[in-house]
Amino acid sequence: MFFADKVILCEGFDEHILRAAAEELFPGELDRQNVSIVCVEGKDRLIKLAQLVVRLRMQCFILADFDFLLRDRKKPDGYETKGHLSVEHLPVEFFAQEHVAGKDADKYRAEIEALRNKLRKENEKSFYEAKHVSEFDDKTLAATLQVFRSQGIGILDGEIEHLSKDNAWINAENKKLNLERMYELRERLSIGKTMADMFDLASLREFLRSILDRKGPAAEPVD
Repeated sequence: MFFADKVILCEGFDEHILRAAAEELFPGELDRQNVSIVCVEGKDRLIKLAQLVVRLRMQCFILADFDFLLRDRKKPDGYETKGHLSVEHLPVEFFAQEHVAGKDADKYRAEIEALRNKLRKENEKSFYEAKHVSEFDDKTLAATLQVFRSQGIGILDGEIEHLSKDNAWINAENKKLNLERMYELRERLSIGKTMADMFDLASLREFLRSILDRKGPAAEPVD
């Protein structure tokens, strides 16, 4: 990470999915543009690592499941999901990057906070439990996520697992990708399968295009 010009922070096994998708969609561009993909092992660490990356004057990008837009650090009783930090907790320096909001960073983050408040008010249960954009009635939400992805905030429409076209990739016990599935991914690619055969790559293409077409300056260092 420390020798990169651009850094993509991912939650977990999505690192492997994104790397393989990038090589298929934009062959060789990760290396040519000196882009590192880093797994941080959890949403709360996305916040801390994003702050570090922008302090080091590298362009920072985030890839996360849909629930990174939702949830609160502390959730009300009665909901099964865990509380966690969200996109609004990313440091203002992240939003101040030219590819995100630049000088309008405070306004941009306030708009995200307003969107979260709107979603919470309209459907509190989905705000604390939803895993896919389709669980909300807001017809503009999917388009909003597309805009986020075009600005380097790669919040997916669901979980990374939802992109799979083949349920064989999903662990039967917890419905999550795991290390065994990643070995299977490599094996399938080695015998001629493509990422497009196995995954819906539309949202990852939107996100990667925002990074690999980007040639703007990195964020200013923080004192």
